[in-house]
Amino acid sequence: MGLDPAWESVFREKGLVSHGTPPHGSLDAVILPMPPSVNNLFPSGKSGKRFQSPEYKAWIVQATPIMRTMKVPDTLPVRYKYTLLGKMRRSNDGGNKEKAIMDLAVSCGIIPDDNLMYVVGGSWSYEPEHGINGVRLELVPVE
Repeated sequence: MGLDPAWESVFREKGLVSHGTPPHGSLDAVILPMPPSVNNLFPSGKSGKRFQSPEYKAWIVQATPIMRTMKVPDTLPVRYKYTLLGKMRRSNDGGNKEKAIMDLAVSCGIIPDDNLMYVVGGSWSYEPEHGINGVRLELVPVE
């Protein structure tokens, strides 16, 4: 089943490739390396201008090929579900992982944007006993 024709033009306008053609894969969910916290994505330089942190840039390089194995949702909008996997410090804030994850989904062309037109919410959970340290992402079409 391909992308809903109503959304096909949106992907084309944004220069994104639609479902079933490279660079997108066929996986409904992916496990990405653990992203940095939103607090560590964009530090300020001496001039006050913000820039991508080295940690964030390294995560993007590592996570991009994995994200591209995820299929484009057949219909939009979607809800995201991500699960933090593996042991983490109790002081970690799971909600602070969303920006990096969803921005990567957009930059890889999985969704056209992460605004309310395409993503209407989501949830996260934590599985400390999982054998992999990372984050599992699933995009669920809204019925």
